[in-house]
Amino acid sequence: MDEPETDAVLDLSAGYAATEMHYGRLEWLAEHIRRSNFHISPMVAKKILEMLENEGDYCRFEIKAVRRSDLSPRSQDPQMRDFRAADMALEVARACKFKRGELKQAYHDVGVRFGLEAAVVARQVRPFKQMALNVLAEEEAQAAYERGEIDFLGRPKSP
Repeated sequence: MDEPETDAVLDLSAGYAATEMHYGRLEWLAEHIRRSNFHISPMVAKKILEMLENEGDYCRFEIKAVRRSDLSPRSQDPQMRDFRAADMALEVARACKFKRGELKQAYHDVGVRFGLEAAVVARQVRPFKQMALNVLAEEEAQAAYERGEIDFLGRPKSP
């Protein structure tokens, strides 16, 4: 049976993990995670955050999520597709609130940002139209509340 690691061993493991990550080698990070029973050191967490945000002490490496190379190009996750469609619907709502005269241009602009044709954007955002309008209304109400125009129940404040 494995014996629990001592604090000294975990400190060394954290130091090795942070140093190895700084130079682009992630193998020791996995070892540190196993040795620390999934309670990584704050030093390692800080290095991960620096590499995710591209900040810190001149590290030449970054951490990014990259699609697995063993997946076929046609392979898609339906949930990820829905997330993207919801994001696009929200952008269309912010651009024109789905008003007919401005809709075509909004679809085009959003399509350019996402690398899609306007017709594809229109088809994919259709199921998320009401959700996007609800989110936009909520954002506008929050902004009005912060400006002091309405109270927390949404009623206009009297002067």
